Amino acid sequence: MKALFILVIILFVQEGNTLAQQSFRFNVNNINMPINNTGILADVNIQPGGSGGTYNNIYFLYSGGFLLSGYNDGELWANGSLSVSRLRDYKTGIVGSDPDLPQNKIYVVSADDPPFGQSWQDWKNAVALGAEFYDGDGDGIYNPVDINENGTWDVNEDMPLILGDQIVWYVFNDGIPADQRRWSIEPKQIEVAQTIFASNKPGFEDVIFLRYKITNKSSDLYDSVYFSFYSDPDLGDHMDDLSGADTILNSGFVYNSGSDWMFGDAPPAFFKTLLQGPIVDSESISDTAYIKLGEQFDIRSFASKQNLGLTSCQTFTSAGLEVNGPDSPKTLRNYVKGLTRSGNVLDPCTFFMGSVLGGVDCNEINHRFWFSGDPVSENGWVQTSSWDIRLMLNTGPFILNPGEPQEILFAFIIGQGTDAINSIIVGRQYVYKVIEAYNNNFEALKYTSPPETNPVISYTLYQNYPNPFNSGTTIKVEMPESGIISLKVFDTLGREVRTVLDEYRNANRYNIDFDASGLSSGVYYYRVRVNDFVQTKKMLLIK
Repeated sequence: MKALFILVIILFVQEGNTLAQQSFRFNVNNINMPINNTGILADVNIQPGGSGGTYNNIYFLYSGGFLLSGYNDGELWANGSLSVSRLRDYKTGIVGSDPDLPQNKIYVVSADDPPFGQSWQDWKNAVALGAEFYDGDGDGIYNPVDINENGTWDVNEDMPLILGDQIVWYVFNDGIPADQRRWSIEPKQIEVAQTIFASNKPGFEDVIFLRYKITNKSSDLYDSVYFSFYSDPDLGDHMDDLSGADTILNSGFVYNSGSDWMFGDAPPAFFKTLLQGPIVDSESISDTAYIKLGEQFDIRSFASKQNLGLTSCQTFTSAGLEVNGPDSPKTLRNYVKGLTRSGNVLDPCTFFMGSVLGGVDCNEINHRFWFSGDPVSENGWVQTSSWDIRLMLNTGPFILNPGEPQEILFAFIIGQGTDAINSIIVGRQYVYKVIEAYNNNFEALKYTSPPETNPVISYTLYQNYPNPFNSGTTIKVEMPESGIISLKVFDTLGREVRTVLDEYRNANRYNIDFDASGLSSGVYYYRVRVNDFVQTKKMLLIK
């Protein structure tokens, strides 16, 4: 039945796969995941390969995406972008834009792309839509130019946001009209910029990072907002999966009940981990919230605030009415608050899909985190009845103030061990490594420049340009060794009229601007002295 549903989705996406809904297959490491630029993960028809995410070329993810729930002047609203429950409330582009504009696309930059090449130039359009960039020259404008003319990137030059071996960025908004939505709710002018990045470096081959930057572009305040990170994992056979919540690791996970006909005796465990939650006010003045975007960007900190962790984790299936998928804003609201579909508290003592093991008092278990026990040690609330699992990781409540983004970062992490239970152990080890990488501001995934193709090999003083000049000109110097560089200007009588530069500089090329304001027309000489190199050239000022 599920295979037939995949075919239906493929046909649907093929019919609407215009520029306004662009698709891309993210394939950097062992996880191969199609996406589209309306926020849907995995369930996209990308050729070759068809629909669904794969791990080591075996199917593991049927669909993914997100849901939002909040209040506006006391009125409940909800929306989302995922395909299984037919929530397609988002369209590509920023709020108010035409989705068919050519700039409303998926932007892709790989770490091995040529510096200042086409992907770096295309990023200008992404920046115009709100994408981040590294501002090497500090002028606030993204202009990827090889200032040093050495054929590679240096820290004083602009570059796109690059983390890991590949990064994609796109923006979409909830501009789909109410009459075309499943829940018929008017758009809230919510804009989401999504960044996905991954690496094939050792320790990160089984990880994909997913960042949501959510901005309220309306003039209204949205309060009590919850974000739900949704997925429908299928670890090979979709009917033999189990789920769990790891509150220590801010994770939900899905694993197999045993051997699988597709993965064999060693089916993997699939973790979804919240690394950076939305920012809220804290009751403690000692708390600090953070936004981290890579070592080349300063860590942003917010005193007396905190990043929310997971506030609930739910599993829903077709196993019964109370655990069926959300079909209205109200049922979604119940789920994100850790309740059942109809708003009841799920009782770990009696819920038929699981058992409380190891002598744990079932009345002491936090009902908001379904199956929060440990299947490895068989302790606590553990799911014991396998089904076709959908997993929701929720964080909230938080506020979406007008024009103030909330930035939320998750990771997909897969661990594969010697059997289904050992895969949980392996997956947790990877989760710890991913959390460490985030805490270190992704230092392990930082961009490394390729070797120079035009290195500085000798001391050279070039003729100023333009020459003759009127008030301003540029003097270019190449220095293969670091040192104190002195640039002075003299008149025809040998008198020093201006010290342009006298400071320590690293070995490099430098274009030094000379402002001749206050000097009269005539011939002047400029002299460069750095280490043992001294050279003088003539220039002509005409006013």
